[in-house]
Amino acid sequence: MDVTTARMPVNPFEIRHAQQTITETMLQNIPAKDIGDVVKHMAGANVRDYGGIGGIKTVSVRSLGAAHTSVHYDGLPVTDCNTGQTNIGRFSKEHMMYMQLYSGSPSDIFHPARYWASASTLVIQTRTPRFWGDKKMNLDASLQCGSFHSIQPFLHIENRLGEHFSSSISSEYNYSKGDYPFTYRNHTLSVSDRRKNSEVENCRLEGNLFYHNKWRDAQAKIFYYRSLQQLPGAIVYYNPMCHQQMNENNLFAQIHYQNNNLGNKEKDWCRWRFQNNGKFNYSDLQYIDPDYLNAAHYLENNYRQWEYYLSNALMYEWEAFGVNLSNDLSINYMESDLPDFVPPTRFTSQTALAARYQERVGWTGNVALLHNYFADYNTAETTQQTQKFSPSVNIGWGSIPVRLFKWGFRGSYKNIFRMPSFSELFYRLFGTANLKPEDVQEFDMGISMQDFIVTDKLFIHFDADAFHNIVSNKIVAVPSQNLFVWTMINYGKVHITGCEAKLHAIYEPNILLEFSGDLTYTFQQALNMTDPDSKSYRQQIPYTPRHAGNAIIGCQYNNTQLSYSLLYVGERFTQGQNVEENRLAPYWDHGLSLTHTFRFFSDKKAPKKPASRRVALLKIHLEAMNLADKNYEIIRNYPMPGRQFQAKISVSF
Repeated sequence: MDVTTARMPVNPFEIRHAQQTITETMLQNIPAKDIGDVVKHMAGANVRDYGGIGGIKTVSVRSLGAAHTSVHYDGLPVTDCNTGQTNIGRFSKEHMMYMQLYSGSPSDIFHPARYWASASTLVIQTRTPRFWGDKKMNLDASLQCGSFHSIQPFLHIENRLGEHFSSSISSEYNYSKGDYPFTYRNHTLSVSDRRKNSEVENCRLEGNLFYHNKWRDAQAKIFYYRSLQQLPGAIVYYNPMCHQQMNENNLFAQIHYQNNNLGNKEKDWCRWRFQNNGKFNYSDLQYIDPDYLNAAHYLENNYRQWEYYLSNALMYEWEAFGVNLSNDLSINYMESDLPDFVPPTRFTSQTALAARYQERVGWTGNVALLHNYFADYNTAETTQQTQKFSPSVNIGWGSIPVRLFKWGFRGSYKNIFRMPSFSELFYRLFGTANLKPEDVQEFDMGISMQDFIVTDKLFIHFDADAFHNIVSNKIVAVPSQNLFVWTMINYGKVHITGCEAKLHAIYEPNILLEFSGDLTYTFQQALNMTDPDSKSYRQQIPYTPRHAGNAIIGCQYNNTQLSYSLLYVGERFTQGQNVEENRLAPYWDHGLSLTHTFRFFSDKKAPKKPASRRVALLKIHLEAMNLADKNYEIIRNYPMPGRQFQAKISVSF
């Protein structure tokens, strides 16, 4: 999925590892409001959308749950201090350079230890400043307006501070009233209304300082996100009102330093590499229910959590061999204003020793051993300590290109150990103190064919993977009262078997015209294998579709681009028993996008090659989403918005 032009060079190691990439250019073909809508088009990814417009979005890959998907933003892991899962809806897609989704371990072992602590990794990489000639500043600004009173301005400024230093600052504001019309049917009853209590307002600010030379890179980042969100309730006949509200603040600061050659800089084939990462993260969550059934008829819960994170990695490379040792230390602390709440603290140490052998073509492989250590401190109880070793193995082979045709295969095994989060253990409205840790055995086998040229103008890329996961003590969240009040339960054992297939094609009749197509299909059978006497034995676990797929078809002529997208999610069940009353119907989501770019060259004395001339861009982007106008349900009794439109105008210079 990472091809932006027909002749873009392909990473030779990609065909030997299970990974997907969406580039900045591909974003223009996907009608989407945020990053969560983009991730829906990646194979195996199931995006849980809590609340529709502006709502919380988390990613579960291969039915393992969102807590097994580690999100890394500009190289460092992101932790959601409120829910235990990362809300990717808080990040902007406006200045994204690419996204990558790894199933298992990445091909590059030079990473923090947390890369080996999760079953899947979603990497979000934002743009780094690039300046042409003696240019000192880049500016991007956009304004997007859409259905249901939505407005979203964006500003991004980059400055050159010297030969090696640069900076960037970006800001974004998003508001939507969210009062979309819907029709909800339940057997013989039907209700038509507008969504109430669905208003959302959020803003994000981000600043970066960059340093770069031949051997060293450094980046300092500060990020702030604030969200004021009403929580729409479940659709209940004759009682449409709901007044719950959730307010969130998130502030983090992180720094990354990397030295790519600590030893003899004349020997590129033999070198030491080192990286150091540090992060401070703070977030608070306020939940308000003015209709709560207590004596005061009012409920307000406030939660705050802090995280301190430090990571070091040291790697030695010698020709095709490499060894990396990394250690991550973190301290998490949470408090609440509830009178009966006992503040917990968790100390985590994760150490990974990884080795790899990687030829340019032919065989590649890496092995890793991760040591997990957790210590939970509680003023009311003694310290609880947990530790476990988690191994992983990746093997792949890629062919020598023959007539520009490559193929390869891969296989991997990974063991994952996940402690329950503070949210799952201690939140008053849905925490369960006796939850057990999850243990996952993850297996994958895949094949790839890339750079297969049918003719001089047609290019095809194909990937297919089969996987099998065995989960012990799987933690499942099931909604109970509203989008904030959930129930956390353990399933004794879950077996997940499935496959993924991805096809990418580009056809270029001439230099001005290009057709592109992307197809993905995912099959997942996630069965509860706990108790043979239970009615839910060998039944699909809640909210997991067996079949899902999507298609993106694009056509670009000169400076105009038109694309059509299709998303399909099969039937799901809201409870452990797969009976008709628990069934959620399949849904289709169709979208269209149209983009036209105007180019203005400001330096008329420069050479005629556009790449060497200063250029200003004006883009007009139109999108239509959910063309069929279906109020499908991702969560039972929470209908999603129907047909909607948005228009964006942006300038870059």
